[in-house]
Amino acid sequence: MDGTSIIILSYNTRELTETCVQSIRQNTQDTPYEIIVVDNGSKDGSVAWLKQQKDLRCIFNKKNEGFPRGCNQGLAIARGTRLLLLNSDTIVTPHWLKNLVTALESRPEIGAVGCMANARSKNMQQVDGDYHNAEELMQFGARYNHSNPAKWERRLRLTGFCFLFKREVYEKIGGLDERFSPGNYEDDDYSLRIWQAGYEVWLCKDTFIHHYGSASFLRALSPEEKAAKAKAARALLLRNYRKFIQKWHVPGNYYELGLRDIFPGWQGPEVVICREPAAQASQQAAPRRPVHDLPILYFSSERKDVEEDDLKMVAFADYDAGPVRGETGIEGLRLDFRAGVRLRVPEGSWHVRIGDAETGLWYFDGEVSGKVLISMEKYAINWQVDVEHEGELVFSHMFDPAGQDVFFDLSATPLGTSLMFLSAIQAYQRITHCHAVCHAKPQMAELMRVYCPDIDLAEQMGDAYAVFYLEAFQSEPFFCPDDCRKLAWQEISRSILHLPVAPPLISCPPSKLPPAEAEQQPYVCIAVQASGVQKCWLNPGGWETVVAYLRELGYRVLCIDRERVMQRHGYRVEMPQGAEDYTGDRSLLERLRLLGGASFFIGLPSGLSWLAKVAGCPVVLISGLTLPQAELPTPYRVINRGVCHGCYNDMRVNWQKQLCPYHEGTKRELECSKKITPQQVLLTVERLRRDLAAGKDA
Repeated sequence: MDGTSIIILSYNTRELTETCVQSIRQNTQDTPYEIIVVDNGSKDGSVAWLKQQKDLRCIFNKKNEGFPRGCNQGLAIARGTRLLLLNSDTIVTPHWLKNLVTALESRPEIGAVGCMANARSKNMQQVDGDYHNAEELMQFGARYNHSNPAKWERRLRLTGFCFLFKREVYEKIGGLDERFSPGNYEDDDYSLRIWQAGYEVWLCKDTFIHHYGSASFLRALSPEEKAAKAKAARALLLRNYRKFIQKWHVPGNYYELGLRDIFPGWQGPEVVICREPAAQASQQAAPRRPVHDLPILYFSSERKDVEEDDLKMVAFADYDAGPVRGETGIEGLRLDFRAGVRLRVPEGSWHVRIGDAETGLWYFDGEVSGKVLISMEKYAINWQVDVEHEGELVFSHMFDPAGQDVFFDLSATPLGTSLMFLSAIQAYQRITHCHAVCHAKPQMAELMRVYCPDIDLAEQMGDAYAVFYLEAFQSEPFFCPDDCRKLAWQEISRSILHLPVAPPLISCPPSKLPPAEAEQQPYVCIAVQASGVQKCWLNPGGWETVVAYLRELGYRVLCIDRERVMQRHGYRVEMPQGAEDYTGDRSLLERLRLLGGASFFIGLPSGLSWLAKVAGCPVVLISGLTLPQAELPTPYRVINRGVCHGCYNDMRVNWQKQLCPYHEGTKRELECSKKITPQQVLLTVERLRRDLAAGKDA
C-alpha cells in the first residue's frame, strides 16, 4: 500500500479514541492512509464501538499488553509504505499528515519526523495554541499547518505522541523495545536507534496537532485522580528512565545533548540542542549527577584509564542508589555498597584507603576532604575501607553482607540470562548468609515465586546493604571483571558475584505446576525467533523442511514464540507452515507446561531454549553466531564450522552494532546462519531420538 498506516492504541479511552479517529477522517483527505487500532483489553465500551467501524482494522487484546507491545502488534500487520504511531489522546488538524509526509519524503536520509503540540515536553515540541474548544482548534490548525522546509529541524529525539517513519526504517531496526512496557522512554530509545541505523530524525515545526496530556478540555480529573495518576506516572518514569540510561550509557540530561555527545566519533550533521534558556546560557552542559551534597570523586582498580564515556556508563547505578546511607558512627562519614563502594567524607583532615581485602591491594589511598568516593567497579569485591583522621585510624570496615539485604537487579535482563543467574543468587545467599531481594520482570517474578521462594521480590532497593546488576555485560570491566563474551556461560555469574564455584543451572520441573491437558499425540515445541535476526536460523525453507519431517514422524509441532512474525534488517522470520500456532503472550509457567510435555525442543540462542533446558526438555540448539561455550549445555548443538561463525564471541567486532561484521552487504552476509542446512538439523534430531529410545540422558 502506497500510503500511511496510522496505528492507535486504545485502552479505556473510548471518548478520546473516537474523537481522534473522527479527526483523522475529517482532516486527512489529501493523502492515502489506513487506520489500525489495537485495543488493550478495554472495559469501557471501546471494543463494541470499534467493531462497528468498517474503515478500521483492529486487534483486540484480552488484557493490557502495554504501549510498546501494542504498537508492535499494529506495526506487524501494517500495509503502508509509511508507519505512524499516534496517541489516542490526540486530535489532528487540517493538512497534518500531508505536511509530515512531505518532510519525511524530502530526503532519503530522513528516517522519521514528528510535529508540534500543546502539551509540554522536554523536547521543546510545544506551541501555545490560541483555542478553547474543538472548533477553534481546527481554525488554529488550518492557520498553522503550512508546509515550510525552513521550519524543519534535526532533533536527537522525538516525543512519541505522533511519530511517522519509513517502512525501510522499521524493517532495518524492528519495532519498539518492549523492555519499556507498559510505556515511557520507548520513543527516546527508538529515536536513538534510528540515528544509530544511519537515518536522521526531524521535527516539523510547521505542523500542529492537539495532545491532551494534562490539558484536557474533554474531561477534568478529580484531585484524587490527579494525585493517584501522578504518583503512578512518576514511579513508571523512574523505572524506565533507569532502563534507558542502563541500555544507552548516557548521562541524565541526554535529551539536552547533541549526537557527538551520544555517539562518540559522530561525523555527520548535528541536531538542534534542546536546552532550557538557563542551560543554553552556559558554555557546557555537564552531565547530571545524583543528589549528593558533596562533589564526586571516582576511583578504580586502574585496569583501564577512566574516561568520560566510562562515567556515563556507570552513572545510572549511582542515580538509582541515591545519597550514601550507611552510618559509621562518625558524624558526616557514611558508607554503603549500593553502587560499588561509596564513602561520603566530610570536610577535614582525612586519609582514606579502599581496596580488595582478598588481594591486599589498595584501589584508593590518599587524602580526602569534602568528597563522595565512588568505585567504578560495581561487581562483588571483598572491599576493605580504612579511614584515618588526623593520622589516627578511626574507622575500618570489611564488606560483609551476612544478615543484610542484598538487592539483585534483573529488571532489564533477558529471559535466558535471568534463568542463568537464579541459581547464582541462591548460591550467593547461601554462602554469604545474606537476605536476597530481587527485582525481576513480571513473568520472571511469577516463575520465581514457584521455583525460588527463598528469594524475596521487590521493585525498589529499599535500605539494601549492597546492590548488584546482573547481565551478560559486553563492555568495560565495571559491572563484570571480564567482557562476558570471553567467558563460558556458567562463569559469568561466578565472576560478577565472586562465587567460589560456578553454580549449576536451576531446575524448574513442570511437575510443580498444575498439569496441562493430556496430549494424545506426541508433540515437539519449536521457537524460530530471537532477540536479534543474527541469532535466527535463516536457511531458506529450513524450518518448513524440519516441520514437515517431524509431522511425517507423527509429531505435532507447536510454535511457542511470542510473535508469529518478526522483521529485522530486511529479514522476515515467521512461524513456519505446518506448525501449530501457540504464539502469543503466554506466561513462562504456561510455556513450562508445554515444554514439560514435549518430546523435545528445537530452538535458537534465546530465552526459550534456556526455559526448555530448566524444564528438563531435551534441546536441539541451532546457532552460528555464538560458540557452544556461550550457550546452554546440550549435546545436540547444530553449527556449521566450515563457514564464518562465532561473531558473538569475537572480541575484534561488536555483533550488536553490525548486522554481519565481516560480510554485511555481500553474498556471504550471515552465512553462519544461512549455511546451517536442514540436513544438519535432521541428523541431530535423529541422534537425539536414538538416545531417547536407548534411555540415555538427553
